[in-house]
Amino acid sequence: SALPSLTLCVWRPADEREAAEYPHASHALMPIGIGGLPALRVLHLGMAGDANRTHIRLRLRVCVAALPALRRVEVRMADALHELVLTDLPTLSDDALDSLLSALVRGQGAALRSLHVRELAAVERLHVPPPGAAAGRGAVGVRLRRLSVEECPRLRSLRAPAGLLRDATLGTGLGALRAIDLRAPRAQAAAYGAEAADAGERMHVRMCACLPSLRQLVLSHLRVGDDSVASIAACSPAIARVDLDGCAELTDAALRALASSPCAGTLEELSLSATQLTRVGIQACQASCPRLVRVRLP
Repeated sequence: SALPSLTLCVWRPADEREAAEYPHASHALMPIGIGGLPALRVLHLGMAGDANRTHIRLRLRVCVAALPALRRVEVRMADALHELVLTDLPTLSDDALDSLLSALVRGQGAALRSLHVRELAAVERLHVPPPGAAAGRGAVGVRLRRLSVEECPRLRSLRAPAGLLRDATLGTGLGALRAIDLRAPRAQAAAYGAEAADAGERMHVRMCACLPSLRQLVLSHLRVGDDSVASIAACSPAIARVDLDGCAELTDAALRALASSPCAGTLEELSLSATQLTRVGIQACQASCPRLVRVRLP
C-alpha cells in the first residue's frame, strides 16, 4: 500500500494457441481494476508482446479508482483500451488528464469507446483532443460512443469531438460547468453523420441535475434529437449561446423547448445554419427570448 509507482502490463497473445490459454483474449471486455493504494502517485499501464506479430485483439475495461495521491497516469495500450473509468482521484490535475486523454486518442489504433469520469475534485477541464492524423478513424474523437461525467465540482469546461457519440450523461455535482462543446470534427462531420445514419443511431444527452453556471452549448454537426436539446435547456437556466449548426435531425420542437425553458430569459445567441428548422419556430423562439440578439441562419 506504500507503493509510490506501479507498472502494470497486460500480455498480448501472439497466436490462437496462446489466446486459448488466456480467457481475457476474447470478444468480451477484460476488466482491470487499480485501487486501494493510498500512496500511489504514478501509474503506468502497458502491453507486453508484439502487436505487429498477431491479429489477436484484446478489449480492456480499465477502472482507476480511490487513489488519493495519484498525480499521473501513463498509458501504452491505446489499441486495446475500450472502456476507461476514472473515479475518486482527488489529486489528478488538468495537465495529467490532458496527457492521458491525448495518449488514448492519438495512440496508434486508438480503440476507446466509453469514458466515465467521476469525483475528480481538482479537475477544471475535461478536453478530449481531436484525433491526430496517425490515429485515423479509430480515434476516440470518432469512435467514442458513451461519455458520462459527474461529481466534478470544479469542472468548468467539457469538450469532446463526438462524431459518433450515442450517449452523453451529465450527472450531479457539476455546478461550476460553464461550457459544453461536443461538436463533430468539421473535416469528418459528413462522413461520420452518414455512418451514424446508416446504423440508425442518434445521440442522446441525459441531464441528471441542474447546471446553474452553464453559459455555452455546442452540439454542431451531430445527430442529436429534440429530446436532448429539451433535456439540456430544462436544466440550464443561464445559457447564453447555443450552437446547433448542421443538426439535421432537429425540428421546431427543439426551438419551442428552448423558448419555454428556464434559459429563455438568458439566451443571447442562437446558431442554426444547415438545419431543417423553419422561420415559424425561430420566430416563436425570438418572441419568448427577450435577450436574443443574434440568430445565425443558413
